[in-house]
Amino acid sequence: MTKNIEPARIVSDYQRSKSRLILLDYDGTLVPFDLRYDHAKPDSRIKELLGQFASDSKNDVILISGRDKEHLDAQWRSVPITLVAEHGGYYRKHGENWYNVFSSSTDWVPKILSALNALSFQYEGTFVELKNYSVAWHYGAIKDKITEKDKHQILAAIRSLPERKYFDIYDGEFTIELRTTGVDKGSFISLWASHKHYDFIMALGDGLTDEDMFKILGKDAYSIKIGWSNNSSANYHLKDQTEVAPFLQMIIYTEIATASKFS
Repeated sequence: MTKNIEPARIVSDYQRSKSRLILLDYDGTLVPFDLRYDHAKPDSRIKELLGQFASDSKNDVILISGRDKEHLDAQWRSVPITLVAEHGGYYRKHGENWYNVFSSSTDWVPKILSALNALSFQYEGTFVELKNYSVAWHYGAIKDKITEKDKHQILAAIRSLPERKYFDIYDGEFTIELRTTGVDKGSFISLWASHKHYDFIMALGDGLTDEDMFKILGKDAYSIKIGWSNNSSANYHLKDQTEVAPFLQMIIYTEIATASKFS
């Protein structure tokens, strides 16, 4: 069960640390969910906050998202942070090229496209998003028309596909995503953190895919679930997405105030 965050303790540990890893989910964390998936975009305030975190040489700031490379480039190119696309499938340090992290086969993806395209035809207003390591069916625009019975039948049909052993199923916020097994946020973070020691780790995320990240980080990290949960692997929680920016701002401004006091 997650606990309420402890601001004083987090700020104190942040200020004492010398090497920090800050991991931030995108949709539902840095930006609110939008029923139109393509409409969700970061505002100038959250970009400025991440830029302030990144300006500290002690910080490695990583935005880790299920979005594709093109979307992250379009929205975050000006912010000097590391971008991670497709839940860990690709990453790009600021000013550098994108790198492919995994060598997993994605031959299954085109083979199941017809099944998901049939869903978008059956449920007008939904659409299929094709990425390299995954494919997702988005139904937010007609969420009130998709019943629990519909979802149960859709998921049962997906589980019966011949390619089932090659992908994991994520039943997310108005999205059903099929992703190559082994490509997830936890696997990416394990690889990333194996090359550097951090004495402060903080991770914020709201969804099922972020649980892979929380599990890897364990009990010593400040893993923070957006939204209360009694079965999350995160150690703490914030009430909802609207608390994320004020929380990040509190850490930054307290650090600035402390530095000014002793300058």
